[in-house]
Amino acid sequence: MAWLLKYHWAAPAIVLVLAVALLVRLDDQQRGALRNAQREAAAEAELRASSLADDIGNVVSSRIGALSTVKIQFTQVRDSISEASFFAAVDSATRDMSGLTAVSLVFPGGEIQSGNGAFLGRPGIDIATESSVRNPYARAIATMRPAATALLDLPVGRRVFLFDPVVSGDSSQVLAVAVGEVDPGAVLRAAIAARSDRQQSDPVASGLYVLYAPPGVPITTVPLPRGWPTIDHPIRVADIDWTLRFAYQPVDERAFNATRLASLRLARPILRCM
Repeated sequence: MAWLLKYHWAAPAIVLVLAVALLVRLDDQQRGALRNAQREAAAEAELRASSLADDIGNVVSSRIGALSTVKIQFTQVRDSISEASFFAAVDSATRDMSGLTAVSLVFPGGEIQSGNGAFLGRPGIDIATESSVRNPYARAIATMRPAATALLDLPVGRRVFLFDPVVSGDSSQVLAVAVGEVDPGAVLRAAIAARSDRQQSDPVASGLYVLYAPPGVPITTVPLPRGWPTIDHPIRVADIDWTLRFAYQPVDERAFNATRLASLRLARPILRCM
């Protein structure tokens, strides 16, 4: 300690350096804690958004799967029962499919057999003249795979049309196209209801979301809060993607900033001594 007595002027400088280093360290810790909290909030929101997107996708897939049931019925009984009997069987098979509002069949010559409540073929929804339905219909035939329209405004509300081709046994031709008319709002409600059945407290409740159909047309109408971080998840619908945009409450930075501000206030008297 002799050197300290000899160089007594160094003691305040050492204390000053240590104090400043400590304050800098505390400030770094607070900034690191804030970053960690933000990462954890983003990771939790990602899980919630992914789970909700999966649930919506599963509901959509089940409605497309219902069209596969229609196709099987068509190939098995198309020569043996009447059109009325066929659609009665279809209605029975799809009755519990919330969001699937109607099913029709389109034949290669353009003839349409419309199911109960179907809008396909009505004015504005004509495959022969309206590109909004003609183009996805043509894609379904060309690829022999399901295709979907954009969001269409109908007198009964907004709908998406799913075109699922009925292919011959040797996959050489399309015998007909099964067309499902889907209410996207009902699909979303079915997905939320399925979540509620599985768990009492739904983690989605801690976030807000908007569902978009291409090209960025909102299916839901609840606006997202300004300034909230968002996560986008694609949801495959036949050959197009819907987008789920999930917003979550940002981390409250006030507690972290208050601690940093208190540290700076403590530093002022020390800095004045420099």
